Amino acid sequence: MAIDELGNTFKYSGGTWSSITPRLGALTQTTSSLQVSCTSDSFCIAALPGAGNDEDYYVWNGASWGSAHVLESTGAIETGLSCTSTTFCVATDTSDFALKFTGSTWTPTASRLVAGDTLNDLFYVSCAETFCLASSFQSADTLTTSDGSTWTPGTNINTANGGFGAGGPTSCATASMCAIVDLSGNGYTYAVPDTLARQPSLTGLATAGSTITLTPGTVSSPDVSVVDSLQRCLGGCTAVSGTSYTTTAADVGANIQDSETTGVGLDTEGPFASNTIGPITSPTTGTPGGGTPGGGTPGGGTPGGHPENATIASATVSGNAAHVTVSCPSTSSANCSVTVVLVVTETLSGNKVIAVSAKKAKTHKRTVTLGSATATIKPGGQTQIKVSLNGAGKKLLTARHTLKLDLSVTEGGNSLATKKVSFKAPKKTRK
Repeated sequence: MAIDELGNTFKYSGGTWSSITPRLGALTQTTSSLQVSCTSDSFCIAALPGAGNDEDYYVWNGASWGSAHVLESTGAIETGLSCTSTTFCVATDTSDFALKFTGSTWTPTASRLVAGDTLNDLFYVSCAETFCLASSFQSADTLTTSDGSTWTPGTNINTANGGFGAGGPTSCATASMCAIVDLSGNGYTYAVPDTLARQPSLTGLATAGSTITLTPGTVSSPDVSVVDSLQRCLGGCTAVSGTSYTTTAADVGANIQDSETTGVGLDTEGPFASNTIGPITSPTTGTPGGGTPGGGTPGGGTPGGHPENATIASATVSGNAAHVTVSCPSTSSANCSVTVVLVVTETLSGNKVIAVSAKKAKTHKRTVTLGSATATIKPGGQTQIKVSLNGAGKKLLTARHTLKLDLSVTEGGNSLATKKVSFKAPKKTRK
């Protein structure tokens, strides 16, 4: 069912639209504040301005619209309407009140959903069973209810988006899957469980010739997607087909990692490295001795080399990149192959919160890689390694303005050093 700006209604059935007569109300000029919501072919409610300060509503019975009834008489206009049954609807108005319909009467909330005293807000609402999510165009506040009467404030999506956009059209498929698209075209997803039924894992040795196997993660909610794939990283990352990879001498110094991308509603995060094996190394062997077989004297070959770990100096930050100076000891018998990663440890509350808050749950932590780089340094050499924020890191920096990360340096799977670094988003200048 659809309603236009004069109260004309149109029914969609069998792939075509047909107009319904007579039109609702007695509007003499167009207005955009008309709402309609249906639960089946035989039940819809439409809300539109009536006489004086009245806001009227009409009920569709499957064949025709009933007569007008007063929804409220405060002078406010309904800007949102969502019905899930013949005895449960929620409407929101320009005074920032919500009204609950139980089959015959509308009951307003005791107080405004957000602070304010002017009749100028656009409040959107969508319900799934008795759960509803509402968003304010004027303030960008969000609220949720589990019964249509008691509302709990959520996150302000204007703040969550770094100062752009405001609330907008809202739609809920379930109590754990809603989306908001603001009037700037930004999309937000309401809390969806992101705890995987099985975490992804990599198994294998960081030695050339070994086989590294990826076991992808599996989701616990149909609203979440996860894609895991192998990558080979050496001066850049390239995709590796399949779920297993046998390393060779050409992979020495490279990292083999799991590149993971997760999707929740309108939001996609990643790819980020959730597991890494490397850098890949090869055993160092000496030259054979030249002794005589049997009872001869021992050979005089040189013993195998003795590689030494790289040493780490200072770390600095410039723009979206961190720089760290790494040296390979001159006494090392092998090149120093090091990996530098920028990581952040997040505390999750069991539910994925993209734009608005969710119910409290048990917390757990996960480490997310926000940048990585590798380098191979010859004995006696020194280099400055630059590691830039990846897409997820840049997104977090924009949202949080200040981003404190751990810069971790490893060699051959061993941790050499971890340093704290801090990124700051550039200040915006007013024109």
